Amino acid sequence: MFWLGQVVQWVGVSLLVTILVLLRRRQLYRQFPLFTLYVAYMTAATLVRSATLSRPELYFYVYWTAEPGALLLKLLAVYESFMKVFQSFYLLERFRLLLPGAITLALAVSVLRALSHPTEASKAASIVVAEAAAAMAAQYIVLAVSVLFIGLVMLLRLPWRVREYRMMLAFGISALGSFSEAALRFEFPNQFQTLSSMLASAAYTLALVVWVTAVGRRSTPKLEVVDQAVSPEHLVRELRRQLAVTRSMLGL
Repeated sequence: MFWLGQVVQWVGVSLLVTILVLLRRRQLYRQFPLFTLYVAYMTAATLVRSATLSRPELYFYVYWTAEPGALLLKLLAVYESFMKVFQSFYLLERFRLLLPGAITLALAVSVLRALSHPTEASKAASIVVAEAAAAMAAQYIVLAVSVLFIGLVMLLRLPWRVREYRMMLAFGISALGSFSEAALRFEFPNQFQTLSSMLASAAYTLALVVWVTAVGRRSTPKLEVVDQAVSPEHLVRELRRQLAVTRSMLGL
């Protein structure tokens, strides 16, 4: 399976570099600085991991050393896209509780799963187990926020924002792949080993492709003209309509 791991790693590097190039070419790194930082970090981390893939012990340490930074930047990038779409809704006090509520629920589920499977191990192994638990908690959070994001967009019928939506969709796809892989390993430890070992990598690769389509898409002149023609009064009316829908949904 070494060759497959190499292929997956280098395909990932190619797609990450493509995303960085498109972010630079479209000047999107100014609009999405946290997402850009996450992609740059993952590019460097993937390159180092690929270089150590033939040495399992070194790869193990490299992987888990880089993972905390990847998790933190992923959460910040998810938060960035969420706030770009829903920042105006934070005028509503109860709306502010939705994101923390989704994160709290995800953490609660992750903690309950961790407590139901206690582990006795050495200090070094305990650190890795703790990092793995944190990684899974982060995936729960990303998945919960992605579902919340998509649900709110559909419910509130917000204006179409391709880049933010595709970015969140890709984060959700990647998190769902990791979650499904972990669930398969837990429920069927001696079955579906090949499938479970490929789920997270396949989902992450698909997420990278979606990100390429998000940052590679050009803004059409027609849409730019429409955006410039929108008056402040129209924007205020649209915001009031969205807030009214939100108040109704939250029972305000």
